[in-house]
Amino acid sequence: MTDANLLLGRISASRPLGGTIRLDPALAREAIARVGARLPGLDLHQLAEGIIRIAVARMTSSIREITIQRGHDPRDFTLVAFGGAGPMHATPVAEELGITRILVPGYPGNFSALGLLASDIKHDAVRTQIGRLSEAGLDALRAAFHEMRAGVAAQLAEEGFEPHQMRFDASLDVRYLGQAFELGVPVDQETMTARAIARDFHRRHLETYGHADEAGAVEIVNLRLTAYGLVPKPDLPPYRSETSTHAEARIEGRRVYFQDGFVSCPVYQRERLPARAAFDGPAIVEEFGATTVLFPGWRASLDQFGNLLLQRPAP
Repeated sequence: MTDANLLLGRISASRPLGGTIRLDPALAREAIARVGARLPGLDLHQLAEGIIRIAVARMTSSIREITIQRGHDPRDFTLVAFGGAGPMHATPVAEELGITRILVPGYPGNFSALGLLASDIKHDAVRTQIGRLSEAGLDALRAAFHEMRAGVAAQLAEEGFEPHQMRFDASLDVRYLGQAFELGVPVDQETMTARAIARDFHRRHLETYGHADEAGAVEIVNLRLTAYGLVPKPDLPPYRSETSTHAEARIEGRRVYFQDGFVSCPVYQRERLPARAAFDGPAIVEEFGATTVLFPGWRASLDQFGNLLLQRPAP
């Protein structure tokens, strides 16, 4: 992947990655050429583009598993691209899925570390209680949820959380009688009713599988309670830049290969982009821990916190 992106001009050969790793274009060309020797008829740049397309196909397949196969349309979402390589491949991934918005957070190479520090502590409690919904005693379910809540609350208290720093989400694992798989149905343990549970389950089943049987018998399998210890969230400062023009943020012009061949692209230093900057692709945005490739037909803009928003008009 690195060899292919370097050969296509999407990664800089003149500036070290992360400030320390120098890439060798000659070695990258040699690596791609070894593959090309077994695939006659393709030039090295077409082959490098093909390598990227295969990787993108694998990425989109993974996203389809957690969206389309669970009843979600990826076109309804914004794709968040982070890590060192995420922003480099986000545009073709979004195009494959029909997504028209990509968010590249500030310091994308450190985004996972930020998430680790800012994420709430989570504990799950599960209790199996199989039975038809029509025969379930809601008072017994409430009593079970109260017992589960007391247990996870004590666990959070041992970890130093005060009651006002705790949050609890209750749900039921529900299925049609005779099914082997359940769907989670969120409930309010104090106000839940059998009718509301059945209604929400039918709706979830329709969204997930494309059909529902509102006359079918519904069965409860598990009670679930998720407890959160709420961690203080960082207060992100507004983005500020020492520059006021795109020209001041431009590092160089570089020829970059896209589907139809090489085109001349401006290369920007992300930290030097002016506040609220906006520009059209093709372009490259480089920073210490990542490279963002803005493909032709896409537009980039900075929001008030310095997040890079990539957008393409919906077809």
